[in-house]
Amino acid sequence: MRAHGPFRRLGLIVILALPVSSQANDEVAKLKEQIVLQQKQIDELRAALERQAQTLARVVQALPTLTSDNQGASTTPAVVSHLAFTGEATPSPARATTASPKPEAETASLTETNRRLAELEKNFASATSAGVAGWDGSHPFIRSRDGNLTMSFGGRLHFDWRSYTGTATPPSTFLIRRARLETEGQLFKHYEYRMQLDFADTGSRMVRDAFVNVHYTDPFQVQFGHFKAPFSQEELQSSKYIDFVERSSVNNLVPARSPGLMVHGKLGKGAVEYYAGAFNARRDVNLNTASTPEGYVRLRFNPFKSSGPPWLKNFSFGGAFADGRHRGDNSFAGRTASQSVVFFTPVPVNGEIIRANAEFWWRYRSFSLRGEYDQTHQYRERLCTNGTNCPGVIGKGLVFQATYLLTGEEKTETGITPKMNFLGGQRGLGAWELAFRYENLQMHDSVRPNRAEAYTFGINWWLSKFLRYQSNLVLENFKDPSRSATPGETGHFAYLSRMQVIF
Repeated sequence: MRAHGPFRRLGLIVILALPVSSQANDEVAKLKEQIVLQQKQIDELRAALERQAQTLARVVQALPTLTSDNQGASTTPAVVSHLAFTGEATPSPARATTASPKPEAETASLTETNRRLAELEKNFASATSAGVAGWDGSHPFIRSRDGNLTMSFGGRLHFDWRSYTGTATPPSTFLIRRARLETEGQLFKHYEYRMQLDFADTGSRMVRDAFVNVHYTDPFQVQFGHFKAPFSQEELQSSKYIDFVERSSVNNLVPARSPGLMVHGKLGKGAVEYYAGAFNARRDVNLNTASTPEGYVRLRFNPFKSSGPPWLKNFSFGGAFADGRHRGDNSFAGRTASQSVVFFTPVPVNGEIIRANAEFWWRYRSFSLRGEYDQTHQYRERLCTNGTNCPGVIGKGLVFQATYLLTGEEKTETGITPKMNFLGGQRGLGAWELAFRYENLQMHDSVRPNRAEAYTFGINWWLSKFLRYQSNLVLENFKDPSRSATPGETGHFAYLSRMQVIF
């Protein structure tokens, strides 16, 4: 019975190797559905391979002893088989000298076992390097098993209806305001990237975001490409999550996206954020008009983020400053938030441009309050008679807004997840939010200054975290009646609505 021990063990190993290899193949085929389970199986296979490697090492060490015990005879396949699968470094002489009556059959069996072990190792390597794809609850994604590449996909569709009461306003119309696809992720864990294209904006280039952020540590990061300059909290919040159909008229004064380079970081567990960079600052993927880029510095403070009373945890404030030069360009326009009236027509500018900003944001449970003040000064050097300097164009904008969720959800910076969706498995009312905004924008060039203010009353209905309907009623007033929506009258109404799909 002892003489047959190696063969019985060999047969048992062959039987066990078959389902393990099959299981590895099955796990690879089911990566999308059983990620967690597969990782566990891979860890077990790795441990098994390590044990086998240790056993083979003992075989190599035992070969000289085996040769001596058998008086110079070569080690038979039976001995190697016994050593590999029992782990005994030096079997007894009786075992070592007992020859199999059919060495050819034993050699073939050992060869088949080694083949299956090689196949198992190949499947293990394939499973280790295979990627993973799925849905993370908000976006579809793919990522490599080693984590060196991650990529998530998203998009948004903004389908609007706009209607105005003024006689000099555009006609009422449906509008595809945005139709964007985007991808973002990481390369080798420390290189973050983002690419976003807008297929609805036919008046400019499709590129919205195209940048890389080098992120080895939170306190110091470097970002380059095409992205938003660090100025204005209203502009920096994604259009997927703004509380009104359109940003305020004050947004006319901010630079938005532009090619540039920026260093930024977070200090004190996010209590302080800083940004400093240089940009073309001419919106979209446009070349600079002067040899000097526009420089930006922005500070943001969250003093109670880590400690303090709960009702101040989400209170933040900050400001920004920018300085640059424009050559042979046009000033900012005075345009209403409803985009129905241009109450200040751009004029030629040349020379220095200065921007300044102050802002705050407070959120507590279902309530939020935020405000912002922006001011710009665009110089007009050598643009008046005989090459003299004209008075510069000064823009001043102020906006305050407040929101409240009637259905009790918590207000966040990145949308609302209803307690009960209007559609889907949980049938409810969704999330309902009331919103109010006041804005005031003044444009002054010493020749034809003008000012517009607006009151916006809004309702946001989140049917789910991916679907929102917005309804805004806007009252817009103008200082100069001749440049209002209805010449001779100071005010008019606008109605804006939007159906939004995001993922």
